[in-house]
Amino acid sequence: MAKEHDVTCIDVPGPIRATLSELKGQKCSLKRIGSDGTLRIGFGTLRVRPIRASHSVEHAEWEIGTYYRSWRVCRGLQLICGGQDPLDEPSLMQHRLDQVDFGTFEDLHHLSPFDVRFRFSTEVYVDVLGTVSNSDEMVHLFSPNHQVTTFSIGLGWQQGQSNKPWK
Repeated sequence: MAKEHDVTCIDVPGPIRATLSELKGQKCSLKRIGSDGTLRIGFGTLRVRPIRASHSVEHAEWEIGTYYRSWRVCRGLQLICGGQDPLDEPSLMQHRLDQVDFGTFEDLHHLSPFDVRFRFSTEVYVDVLGTVSNSDEMVHLFSPNHQVTTFSIGLGWQQGQSNKPWK
């Protein structure tokens, strides 16, 4: 049993690993920083999906994303860009992200019970840092056939349909 200050990393559950195995080897096809500083990295075929009558957004077949600005993109010991970079010039932040060659998705593991790392074939990694103390989802992975995988500190890993409410 874990003690109060034990920071042993949790394992990623088997069903989540199975989903990630389908993503492994997919080439990065989309890199976006939202106007709110959130991050989206897509893999596979790109599609334009209408959101509202006059607005459409480009999405990838597989998409890793954050709901908060608590992320960083690194290569080795170099921090390339992060969610807390100033948003005064979002185009500058997007430009830095555009220069990153993610290659293909390799793996996901926990850095701590609160933090998740996505690794890519080019020695680039994305850390999503847990900074929300409740059940809010901090990271998501949208996959084909309306599947979504999420992680929150309060609820851990969950999977379900992205086109239906969860119970």
